[in-house]
Amino acid sequence: MNIFNVRQEKTGRHIELAADISFDRENTVRKLWFRVPNEMENLSLTADPFLAASLIDCMWKDEDIYVEGEVSEKLFNSLETIMDCHILGNSELHKIKIHATKRKNSAGSNQFIGSFFSGGVDSFYTLLKNKEKISHLILVRGFDIALGHEDDKIWDKILHNAKAVAQKYNKQLIPVITNIKYGYNDTATLKFWLESAFGSGCASVGLVFQDFFSEIFIPSSMAYNELIPHGSHPVLDPLWSTEKLEFIHSGCEATRFHKIERQVAKSEMALNTLRVCWENRDKMYNCCNCEKCLRNMTCLEILGKIKDAKSFPEKLDVKKISGLRISDANFMVFLFWKELAEKAKENNKDKLAAAIRRMLRASKRKNLISRYLGFLNKLRNAK
Repeated sequence: MNIFNVRQEKTGRHIELAADISFDRENTVRKLWFRVPNEMENLSLTADPFLAASLIDCMWKDEDIYVEGEVSEKLFNSLETIMDCHILGNSELHKIKIHATKRKNSAGSNQFIGSFFSGGVDSFYTLLKNKEKISHLILVRGFDIALGHEDDKIWDKILHNAKAVAQKYNKQLIPVITNIKYGYNDTATLKFWLESAFGSGCASVGLVFQDFFSEIFIPSSMAYNELIPHGSHPVLDPLWSTEKLEFIHSGCEATRFHKIERQVAKSEMALNTLRVCWENRDKMYNCCNCEKCLRNMTCLEILGKIKDAKSFPEKLDVKKISGLRISDANFMVFLFWKELAEKAKENNKDKLAAAIRRMLRASKRKNLISRYLGFLNKLRNAK
């Protein structure tokens, strides 16, 4: 793959940082871009963001990368470790070679500190815990909110609430729009993005601002006792740092339940604007039906805060929990629900605890049957 023609230009209300890429197996040139508000002028005109955005995809396709443009020496020297970490977690990925000119940057004098902010539990926890330190919130469109016009309405709602949060805590909001997730659309590639490429995606956005920020927080998805190989990880995220910018993986000291209990449930603003739904069913802010909505609603119910959570338009239906089925592949989600079953029992929510335990048992049975049927199919095919 080739990365070339890194450039910056104004496009209406935005400043666009872009580069062209071409894969060896394709005959087309694709443009990767990041768009930020016009007032943002401290963009890094380097190949770093595009290298971060492309690395995992090229490891998946087993293609070396050739970069026309300079790459941070510190980042370049971390790429081998980044690749080794990813390969340990995903055997489908390959070690590739990166050809680029390394640049030596002196340490920056940037004083601003940013944090990625989606309006979810992890990002709210990081903001509330570090609100005296964080100066800017980075909101991204192009990850869980698609770029099509059909998603404009929900994006406008998310942007409106993020602005309210930023104003409440005296922070500056930077909305970023990007197409770096291009191609991760079907179920298989979306799963790959979530498990392997999400962390590098955050890093690529952050690297756009390495001449503006000295540190950027990447909110954690898991606690230390839940860690599994993942694209965003306390070992991996700091490796994307450059001489000027340090990435900080934040929040592993707390489980999802503890994040809500210690910070989110105590904030009226968080309860009014919390957004956990990534499926965007019917283009709703929180659909109240998907697994992630039900999981977080359950946590709020256990803590006695569900009535105060204005961003969930429906009541928690225990029958919906009983009807959930969790795949073996979602080991992390199993851990989340197991913790909720224990917390529900501790807080005398016996019906809720029973519903969660029934769901977990039924999920395990379904997964066992699926594995057995898969084994039979392999035997038949072998004959």
